[in-house]
Amino acid sequence: MSDSDRIRFHKLSESDLALMHRWLNTDFVNQWYGKKQCSYEEVREKYLPRINGKAPTSSFLILYNDRPIGYIQTYAHR
Repeated sequence: MSDSDRIRFHKLSESDLALMHRWLNTDFVNQWYGKKQCSYEEVREKYLPRINGKAPTSSFLILYNDRPIGYIQTYAHR
């Protein structure tokens, strides 16, 4: 099995928000985003519209061997 066969994308769901909250509050991620720590409620406010299809952005977890390793998104350019 090649590495590309081990990678897949999972549409972000509400059950993934705790993981997103944890990731978004790591020093490594904050270094790239340049943001301060965020609350779980802030994560919900940002990502629930995407999950519910009420925002033009689609969010996905990147999985390797079914283990979440990253985040990716697509969005409509207006």
